[in-house]
Amino acid sequence: MRKGISLEMGKDLGASFVPTGRYVDVVMNGTYIGNYYMTEQVEVNPSRINIEDIKTTDIAGDALTGGYVIELDQHKDEDHYFYTNAGLPMGINTPDEITPEQLAYIEDYIQKTENSIFADNFADPNEGYARYIDVDSFISWYLVKELVKDNDGQNYSSIFYYKDKNGKLGMGPLWDFDLSIGNTDYSDCKNATGWWIKNSVWFSRLFQDPAFLQKVKTKWKDFKANKLPGIFSYIDQTEKYLSVSANYNFTRWDILNTYVWPNPVVTGSYHGEVSYTRKWLTDRANWMDTQLQ
Repeated sequence: MRKGISLEMGKDLGASFVPTGRYVDVVMNGTYIGNYYMTEQVEVNPSRINIEDIKTTDIAGDALTGGYVIELDQHKDEDHYFYTNAGLPMGINTPDEITPEQLAYIEDYIQKTENSIFADNFADPNEGYARYIDVDSFISWYLVKELVKDNDGQNYSSIFYYKDKNGKLGMGPLWDFDLSIGNTDYSDCKNATGWWIKNSVWFSRLFQDPAFLQKVKTKWKDFKANKLPGIFSYIDQTEKYLSVSANYNFTRWDILNTYVWPNPVVTGSYHGEVSYTRKWLTDRANWMDTQLQ
């Protein structure tokens, strides 16, 4: 449900290329194996990440400028990756077969982006970071990841960026929310208070720009007033919708009274787990609202 909740937030905030997901009961070779959340893959496609499909022949001019999908990932499991000067590992997700010219281009663009973020004139609307990034895309991604306090969203993994042909660097699609909404016992992410994503390398600098901060505040205010109530309705509706599935799932996987890494609580019931999720998110939203006032 954490994944569904987070992607619903992404849609409400206008995040880029939010995957569509469905709750499914999986039966494999005649054996029931549980409730899953199935989503679209991260891939360049007109109905998914709708950017230019760059070809191996696109090695110069405008054709060289996109489209790319990059993942910040400490696992470094892509065939091609590079480090920024700030030490962030960037893997090439798309294209699958990248030419030396394309790799050199996107590495240079990412580094120019980072340089602009840390430049003395970083807040200049024409010559600073706004020259290189889609600011609205960054803010939408940020608010979702911060609100759910996603453990991996702070410079660790599943942090996707895209760059379309002749376009700026955007953030998305949103991905990987198992360690979110209080579902981590080994980091500060178990607490509903305290900044997390804001402390990451690039965002910590972006928040030093008053204009960026004001845009975050404006978008948060609108989301909290007009969309956040619907998220809690989604939680209530989904709890009921999955009640039969949950009964089968926890019969198959008898874990409700057992510690499963890295769960911070053991509530003993499906309703208890959902209630914990709802309360944690309520406390988190209230804390962020107080800070962003």
